[in-house]
Amino acid sequence: PPIKDNTVNANGDITSGAFIFPMTVWSTLIPRLTRLAKTYFAQVFVGSSWEYFFTLPIRVADWVGLDASVENGDVKIFLKSLILKENSESVLAQLQSLAEFCLLGLGVGAVRHGEVTRLTVRSFKWHNSYLYYWSESLKQGSLKGDKTPRLIEHRLSLSLSRVFLLTRYAFVASGCVESDAFMPAFAGASMLALVRDIFDLDSIPHMLNIRHFFTSIGNILLPDHNSDSTEGTVVSNVSLTEKSGHTQGTGRRAYATYLENSVEALYDMYHKSLGEVSLDPPVVRFTPFSDSLL
Repeated sequence: PPIKDNTVNANGDITSGAFIFPMTVWSTLIPRLTRLAKTYFAQVFVGSSWEYFFTLPIRVADWVGLDASVENGDVKIFLKSLILKENSESVLAQLQSLAEFCLLGLGVGAVRHGEVTRLTVRSFKWHNSYLYYWSESLKQGSLKGDKTPRLIEHRLSLSLSRVFLLTRYAFVASGCVESDAFMPAFAGASMLALVRDIFDLDSIPHMLNIRHFFTSIGNILLPDHNSDSTEGTVVSNVSLTEKSGHTQGTGRRAYATYLENSVEALYDMYHKSLGEVSLDPPVVRFTPFSDSLL
């Protein structure tokens, strides 16, 4: 039988290999990351004008040229008027880690890390206050496979779209990105270390653990209607599976999430169908053997 590396329990906690991602954390990732980004911006920007880009409607006339502004009463604040503090490279590296993590899975669908690092400024589009981006899926596999790149659309949430606008401006204003590139390459950036800290893991996970974590979220939130919990696995619906660059067959074979104690659910369903009405065992006090019996 296949090794059940990716599982979800009744509480919604996801396990990938040796790493457990509690539902109490992953179900609040967007507000957690938004708060974290704000702590970084407070260390990167002079003053507090950047905060208006979280509270007021943003007018983005040109995403590529960073022509964006907000209006606070009669005062128009341009994105380019924000001033960066000196010697903020270490904090910018943390922003890079946060941005990489968001692009891996918070735009809906699990994106490979190599696809994230290949994104350029023109891979993104600002529309109706949301930031859309297109990853290029080209997995190197069988020689029989189609080598034509597939562009897959993703969209960040409203809060994270604001985070990314400020993040990109910080990267550009610091001079740490070249020409059309979106992501810098700070030596101190470590997306995997960020994941360890967010989920309070004992050690740094592998990139594949993160990919399986995000595909498991999709499997849980939007399962295929053909999935049956009594079969022991769930896989996301076709649309979401394709957002990860997979066919439904690949999703079922390699990225399905196993349900812990699924055999118990099978027993209950079988017995319930035969008339059993008591499905919850009574609480029985455990009495250990005495030393004399042992």
